[in-house]
Amino acid sequence: MTTAPSPRGAPSPPSPRPPSDLGRFAGLGLQFALTMAVLGALGFWADSALGTLPWLLVTGVLVGAVGGFVRIVKAVPGSPPRKERAE
Repeated sequence: MTTAPSPRGAPSPPSPRPPSDLGRFAGLGLQFALTMAVLGALGFWADSALGTLPWLLVTGVLVGAVGGFVRIVKAVPGSPPRKERAE
């Protein structure tokens, strides 16, 4: 899609965020939720087999949440360092 150049002095429209970032962050969120769901389901299955309901289910969900959170922290770049202000 091409747009006509704006006349001098007219503000240009803001550029949208690159779609690659949106897809990457959406993928991270989906991965976080699926990790919790899969480990929770495995915990539920183990609980029903061993008769320890709900302890392995809770453990699976918590391990999935911690693992997903660690993955998100590693994948998202840190904020740039602050510049010291000269006074």
